[in-house]
Amino acid sequence: MVNKEKSSVIKRAASSTSKNVDPANLPADRPPENLFQLGLRILDRLGRFRQILIAVLLICGALAFVWSQIPEQGKLNIINRILYGSPIVAGFYPSVEIEVSKVTHDFTEWMPKPPVGDVSQCCKVTSDEELSVRRLWDDAIYLARRIGTSGRKPDFTSSTHHVSYQEAKGRIGGTQMSHYEVLLDISKEPLNVPFKGHLRSVRYGGFSDVNHEWAAPPIFQPTRLLIIELQFRSDKVGRNFNFGSSPEIDGGNRMPLYPTLDKSLNSDAGYYEISGNTFRWTIKYPRVGYSYRVDWDW
Repeated sequence: MVNKEKSSVIKRAASSTSKNVDPANLPADRPPENLFQLGLRILDRLGRFRQILIAVLLICGALAFVWSQIPEQGKLNIINRILYGSPIVAGFYPSVEIEVSKVTHDFTEWMPKPPVGDVSQCCKVTSDEELSVRRLWDDAIYLARRIGTSGRKPDFTSSTHHVSYQEAKGRIGGTQMSHYEVLLDISKEPLNVPFKGHLRSVRYGGFSDVNHEWAAPPIFQPTRLLIIELQFRSDKVGRNFNFGSSPEIDGGNRMPLYPTLDKSLNSDAGYYEISGNTFRWTIKYPRVGYSYRVDWDW
């Protein structure tokens, strides 16, 4: 009997206590102490959408990880397939990787424009590009190079591959220049095996400024090493060199670069050297879609 009375008293006391509690006096939720707690609280308040959000975050994280593991070449192929429906796009042909591109402009036969007579035979410059290339995909039929000139159409030859050319889309260097997409047929080269490539262009009337000139090879494929070499006449040697790069798609917004004379320095702008009548600029891993320009007085 005593135990029943005690139990009844406890229940009445508990009921009375619960009725007399003012909700305004209850302790407020403690603020989150860190971002992790804040994230948990946000997820808790999302209710039924919480699982959907978690699934989306997990999928995005997995995709970001997979994308980070794809090499630069593969990323270019995927982007081109999405945008253009093919990994091979005119002007880019990304299914190759260039280990070394050495572009040499030979000015030793350069002569200024005559005041009268045939100006199409003046300002001769012979440009040779020597390449070490890997063909990565079966559909990499051509190795494409971009050539721009303000003179007459260059003569294109190669000591390694059959050459064809077509008019290039997109301007190079300026609206007054003609542009050519020169194609080396590499369809018979084995996959993932380095091979040598060569392209020569003989230009007339292009480098016509007697006081100031420039050269700017574009980078349209992943390239490990770019070398720009200028060979001058002994009585007309280049000086006061300036350097820059710009997005090739618009030819403008040129950014200055400051290569060093010290080969040991790891500079994004590379290094340059001058030996006698020869100038050479070396850049490691130039950016795809950019041109690298050197200006000089002579």
